[in-house]
This record gives sequence, structure tokens and C-alpha cells, in this order.
Amino acid sequence: MTSLIDSNLLIQTEDPSLLRDSHSKALLNNNVAALNEYKARKRFLEKTKQEEFDTKERLQKLEQDMSDIKKLLIEIAQIRATNGH
Repeated sequence: MTSLIDSNLLIQTEDPSLLRDSHSKALLNNNVAALNEYKARKRFLEKTKQEEFDTKERLQKLEQDMSDIKKLLIEIAQIRATNGH
């Protein structure tokens, strides 16, 4: 970023993590550590959300499998009852 400051495109502000674009007057954050922390947090949250989604899907499948097994057991019991076993 130093080369950009030297070329008069960006002006250092009182806050060392902020630069001002001399053309657009926009404030730009040049705190790379904060950006990296943000990206790591975002990746962690996305991973957590995906894991939660996967867990819910697995639980739904388990519930469906258990329901199917229950229905089969009921059918077996009914067949045995009608056959006198």
C-alpha cells in the first residue's frame, strides 16, 4: 500500500488503518490482519452452517428409516397374527 500512498492516489488519515482515495474521497481500510480475521470467521460460519445442514439431513433420513422399519415390523406382526403364529 505504500506505493499507492506515494503516488498520491491514497492519503493516510489520522487512523493508521484507514486511507482516503483522493479521487473518490472513499475511506479504505488497509488493516490486513482484520481482513484475514474476517475471512477466517466467515469460513468458520459457512462450515458450521453446512455441518448443521448436513446433520439435519442425516437426522431426517434416520427418522424416515426408523418409520420404514416400524411399518415393516407392524406388517410382519399382522401377517403372523393372521397365520396363527
